[in-house]
Amino acid sequence: MKGLELRTCKRLERDVTFIGFGGLEIGRNWGMGRDKMRPDEASVKNVLNTVLDIGINLIDTASAYHKSEERIGKFLSGRRPNLFWQANAANTAKNPGHIMIFPIRQ
Repeated sequence: MKGLELRTCKRLERDVTFIGFGGLEIGRNWGMGRDKMRPDEASVKNVLNTVLDIGINLIDTASAYHKSEERIGKFLSGRRPNLFWQANAANTAKNPGHIMIFPIRQ
């Protein structure tokens, strides 16, 4: 399999994959599967490790994704050296109209 396309993040001077993984589906109750419920812990661990195994190193998350950030941290904590998290701008029910913007962090 040919490697995934990389793009340079100038601020970090590091390459990130052009395709990232969106954490919404692993954190909210309109996630994967027919029942649209948040996937169980074993499924999340499998999905996240598969994402990294195929070469994706950019993960998108946000506080509005509920358990997404917690699960990403839990299951990928030992694989962080080449992983980048991008926190989405979010408009949450807790702070309507409040926008949070965070840079990509390693």
